Amino acid sequence: MTWTSPLDEDGLLPATQPPEYESSPLRTVISAAELATRLDKRLYASGITDSAVHQGCVAAVRQGVAAVITRPEHLELASDVLRGSGVGLATAIRWHGRDDELLVVDDVVKEAESLVGSGATEVAYIITPARLEPEEGRQVANHVAKVVETVVPRGAKVRTIMASEDLTEDEIQRTCQQVAAAGAWMVQGGSWRPGRTGLNHVETIRAALPPEVLVKWTEPIRALSTMLLCMSLGVDRFNCDVDQILSDARRAEWLAPLTIPAKGLDY
Repeated sequence: MTWTSPLDEDGLLPATQPPEYESSPLRTVISAAELATRLDKRLYASGITDSAVHQGCVAAVRQGVAAVITRPEHLELASDVLRGSGVGLATAIRWHGRDDELLVVDDVVKEAESLVGSGATEVAYIITPARLEPEEGRQVANHVAKVVETVVPRGAKVRTIMASEDLTEDEIQRTCQQVAAAGAWMVQGGSWRPGRTGLNHVETIRAALPPEVLVKWTEPIRALSTMLLCMSLGVDRFNCDVDQILSDARRAEWLAPLTIPAKGLDY
């Protein structure tokens, strides 16, 4: 007698025919497949090989994630794999530069053009306290607006990555409002340095933005329950171990629906 594993090639339960449940009118039920569309797959570890990028992009298409994030030098390779899949391809302006380096708008625009030409569908502008000092953030907003004018006609979008752990509540609110007005489609907050930033910043960012502008949290989310809680706070996109989170989600939804908690009801 031959035993056949119920897991797919990623070691996950198949995303087909989970038990059906009635959703609560006060809570939102989300499937594992829908959850995948809120995840970014990070393929930019130091020393990552071309082969690892290729394999990661193949997995990203199979998993149905929102986007892959790569270093600029891997854009063309990743673009070849992702083309036509619906999975986005994101990278950042001045990826290899210092994040306190002041930027020149003409250089920013030129680099954004080059990144999109290499296959990027999302271009990120990194915002730090040093870059916000000139003109109280208006220079940053002008840079973002110029990048939007440059890449949107080419079919790309602009996200901003904000070092919110180094900013006051007022600075976070002002910056969010400025970059949203400049045309950013996503604002990413949190920290990319050691240590963690409180989730109170999530609510500040969400409240400062119009509903059509997405919110992402930079720090990788380790637990499915934390991710669902962050969704209830208004976070739209996440960094995480995609394989682990989707495995946890598929297993969980066979036992009970994946439910986004309701503020005022569950906490």
